[in-house]
Amino acid sequence: MGALARGLMLATPTLLAASIVISTFSETGGNWPVLLRPLSLTVVMSLVITAIAVSALRRVGAATLASTATVLMVMGGRPLLMAVGVIAVWSLMAQWRQMHQRPLPRSPMRALVIFGVAIFGTSAAWLPLSGAITPRDFVGAAARAERSTEMPSIYVLVLDSYLRQDTLAQAFGYDNEPFLGGLEEFNFEVYREATSRTIETPLTMLTMLSGDTNDLPDNWVAAAREVRRRLAVAPALDELSVAGYERVVINSSAVHVTMSGWDVTVQPGQVNNLEAALLSRSPFAPLLTSWVFDQQRERFRQSLEALVSLVEPEHQRVVLAHLAPPHPPLLFGRDGWAASPAGCWPRCDLFAVTPATLGMTRDDFAAAFVDQISVVNERVMEVIEQMLARDPNAVVITMSDHGTRSSLGGRAEWNRILLASRTPGHDRPLAGNLSPVDLFRRLMAVYADDEP
Repeated sequence: MGALARGLMLATPTLLAASIVISTFSETGGNWPVLLRPLSLTVVMSLVITAIAVSALRRVGAATLASTATVLMVMGGRPLLMAVGVIAVWSLMAQWRQMHQRPLPRSPMRALVIFGVAIFGTSAAWLPLSGAITPRDFVGAAARAERSTEMPSIYVLVLDSYLRQDTLAQAFGYDNEPFLGGLEEFNFEVYREATSRTIETPLTMLTMLSGDTNDLPDNWVAAAREVRRRLAVAPALDELSVAGYERVVINSSAVHVTMSGWDVTVQPGQVNNLEAALLSRSPFAPLLTSWVFDQQRERFRQSLEALVSLVEPEHQRVVLAHLAPPHPPLLFGRDGWAASPAGCWPRCDLFAVTPATLGMTRDDFAAAFVDQISVVNERVMEVIEQMLARDPNAVVITMSDHGTRSSLGGRAEWNRILLASRTPGHDRPLAGNLSPVDLFRRLMAVYADDEP
């Protein structure tokens, strides 16, 4: 067997593992940078497993079969059955080596190599063919103009799935007026009848940046790549650049909502939902549940810290911070940061939203969601106070993208959102349209009138 054949044979486990990661990424609708870390770690893991197999079994064919079985077990599916299969494969390979002291028949091994290369090639080729990766993804943001105005910096906090106060009271028995009153003390104007035109985060972001509500896909999942492309070239981004704004986005751990086309992207390093989906398939996933939830808490904390650090009066910035809480997973207890992991992960998606999917009763879900809202309120008020201490003239929008979609408040609650604006020198600039549609251009238009 030649060196090339041996190399391809030993690469088969790695190719199959990489194919699983690429295929999972293709389903998320995320931007290509989120693929790099899980793909790199998976390649390293499979290479280590292969090296151990070669060292233990001393035969390329046996090591290939054993490491392939091990990688497939680690990457997912029926832990007990896969574990038994791995033990059986390793045992058989060891017995073959002891009894025969010769390599495995070449035909089955050649078929395994061809299968591995074909699967990897198909997965990799599907990335550009499906639009998961496009040439535009590798083009940086256009250079912005020099600061030509004295318009204030704009900071937008998008709290995912934060419900309007009337639905919180009716469906969850929670009085949110103390929080709204606290915002009003900071000179926010609270729009108590606000609604979103859509019930999906990517589409709400698109309407915020484009102002277009007439050409939204009925099924955003099927059109995820197109939505991502339109987000990257949204008209508001160009207009912010022309006005001299540095455009900064803080992404959440939901990779299908990651945005490109901004000058600066803040991507805290914790586990995202693509990586959580890959981990959930592993037989070790139940051991990782607390760690995965801790990662989401830490991401929330670091995102808020990053937001405060970006408030610098000498820099004209627009900052869009997408914060996952209060959207599930349910991370926080009323009296502190940590709550016992609640929900169905790793048996389901980390961001599952309905009580039934989470394996919770309606009452338990409502109580846990209220606890989460309480902690989010406390942290958001602290952050806003810190932001305004650094820049008293900052424009700050606190809003949500859609309701909980848990159906506890009926179908109508899906569109009822939090919306509050602090716009120094201007009263209720969003009153004419109680939604986040065309938010950035509406704000710029208000302050452009102040320019000499």
